[in-house]
Amino acid sequence: MNWLPIANVGNGAYYCPDCEAPLCKGKDVLVVNAGTVGSALHVANTLTRFAKKVRILMTEDAYAPIEDQDLTKLDKSPFEWIKGTIKSISFQRPSRVQSVTLTNGEKIRANVFFVAHVAIPRSELAQQIGVEVDQRGNILTDKRGRTNKEGVWAAGDCRPITQQVAMATGTGNYAALMINQFLGNEYEKDRLFDHPDCRGLIHPD
Repeated sequence: MNWLPIANVGNGAYYCPDCEAPLCKGKDVLVVNAGTVGSALHVANTLTRFAKKVRILMTEDAYAPIEDQDLTKLDKSPFEWIKGTIKSISFQRPSRVQSVTLTNGEKIRANVFFVAHVAIPRSELAQQIGVEVDQRGNILTDKRGRTNKEGVWAAGDCRPITQQVAMATGTGNYAALMINQFLGNEYEKDRLFDHPDCRGLIHPD
């Protein structure tokens, strides 16, 4: 089930628990798991601060096959959970009345859908040239975006940071400044100042 076409349809479906959990205040939320047990529980736990009710739908066409996962974690959690494959989605009144219908005919109603997913960093090219990554494939950098490879910087969601447009834009801008200094001259290449006007204030790591 591709959830991208319904992203934020009338505030009926959300993705980022850090950003959008407060928008679920007082609502009955169905966490649609398109990732793993861990991602579903992470989203559900975050929502408990705001939502009136949280349930989890473990979709059988998710990122990881259900039978390969530890479902006992769900049984031990405080959340009601359902297993099934989604046949159709309905937004009668987005953020108030909406539902998913499973292939077995069961209809699950909620106020809001919150999609739990697994983000996979696109770091294949970086890995091919020897850039160091963590276990998930996120590119490892210092605070300036510099990688372990000379002359290579990284920015945005390929790094292990909060996946937000503002973060991606900020780290991209920072990396660009560092690349500009790196290419500027030998003196700046050795020092890697945060900004030329801060030479006496900021020191390299």
